Amino acid sequence: MSGRVVEVVTEMVSPMLEKMELELVEITYRKEGPNWILRVAIDRPPEGVTIDDCERVTKALSKALDEVDPIETAYYLEVSSPGAERKLKDYIDLQKQIGRYLHLTLKQPVKGKDTLIGYLKGADENQAIVLENEDGLWEISYSQVSRARLAIKF
Repeated sequence: MSGRVVEVVTEMVSPMLEKMELELVEITYRKEGPNWILRVAIDRPPEGVTIDDCERVTKALSKALDEVDPIETAYYLEVSSPGAERKLKDYIDLQKQIGRYLHLTLKQPVKGKDTLIGYLKGADENQAIVLENEDGLWEISYSQVSRARLAIKF
């Protein structure tokens, strides 16, 4: 049931988000305790989303869901950002983060480092990543990355 709900909601919300110049990151529909929760994570790379963006999407999606009524059980709708340090799912997701501060975990050390933290300066079609930090510019292949996530600079 949850897979079908995710499919239907994805079809409904995608055109809405496109008009609002937002991006769908993830939809989950699962039971937590006695309640069903429909979570929709949205983003606007590279600057991120605001509370106002989440409110606009909540209102539009709630109205559309009420009209179509594709979910048989009672549920709670939550629309939010994907998080300040969210995991980047794939290379396409990474390409959208140019200029953002990232944390990369490497499969094998490069110049003695198994993690790199810095600003993403480039991610080209050959899957070469350019990251800049206090040690300079790092150019590595996406295939060398085991995990990538956004990071917060303190």
